[in-house]
Amino acid sequence: MRREVLKVRNSIKAQGHSSNQVLEYEGHYKSISALKESLSHFSEEALDIAENQGILVGALKGVHLSDQMRRNSVLEHFSDRPEITNDCLSDVAEECRSIYFVDNEKHDGLLYRIGEKVIYKLPHTSEERVMSITQCLQVKIDSLFYLLVAGEAFQYVLSGSEKAVHQWSKGLIVQQTGIEVIVPSVSIQRKIMLFPQPDSLNDPQSFIICDFQRPQFPVTSVVVPCYPEVGDMVLIKGDDPEPWRGLVTAVQHRNLSVQVQFYVPHGRWGRSSGLWVREGTRTQAVLFKSIVGRSTGTWRGTGNALYKEY
Repeated sequence: MRREVLKVRNSIKAQGHSSNQVLEYEGHYKSISALKESLSHFSEEALDIAENQGILVGALKGVHLSDQMRRNSVLEHFSDRPEITNDCLSDVAEECRSIYFVDNEKHDGLLYRIGEKVIYKLPHTSEERVMSITQCLQVKIDSLFYLLVAGEAFQYVLSGSEKAVHQWSKGLIVQQTGIEVIVPSVSIQRKIMLFPQPDSLNDPQSFIICDFQRPQFPVTSVVVPCYPEVGDMVLIKGDDPEPWRGLVTAVQHRNLSVQVQFYVPHGRWGRSSGLWVREGTRTQAVLFKSIVGRSTGTWRGTGNALYKEY
């Protein structure tokens, strides 16, 4: 549990000060400005703790942990330490309205507040879950302090055995459960936004996740539009399974269309030869949206009468 909790009230040596000067690390600061002023004096160990487990920011307020279900929710995160029992957990905790995670690489950080929606992932699991923060807690167990975050859990809406995905935004869909969860602060991964489904704006029953801070955005396919130029041999979506071929003779950007001369497979050698011959001399209009790509090849002979496609 060493990297899953924040032990506070430890004396941490200040960097950039005289060797006998020590900063008392209280685990919370009254304001962001006060915290940022102190960060330059944190030791590497303190910075590591602040990055992984966060630091409470704002006034602390005492709260009672008398409800056994809540106490069990706290203690379950110490199940690998049998010496920690219900009697070890203090009846009084402290709550705060926000928690700040330092980003040592960017020399910055991110503040999480009550009411914000987040992705969390419990230690030793790979599944990401959703919660709305209701409390940032500092609990005392056997004279040591630990940081936890409480919130309302959301559950994923399922489509069959898979998580349901919104058809346009491709965001996962969740719904409220009314169930409280309490997790170590290290479990918090990133912020998200939740938007009501368009068909239930007045009485939202489910929400679409906007996962704007995810490390990588999944891309299944990318359609790159083709902007043809005069002289291009383009592939055109038609009635046949295979695209048609057409030589661009003019481009009308205002109408988003081109004039093309169509080409057909060589009458003697067929499509497999890769040879294409001009079909008549009249041009026809083709919309940009019907062009699916460019053909690669060379002209044979003169007058653009015979085209060899690679």
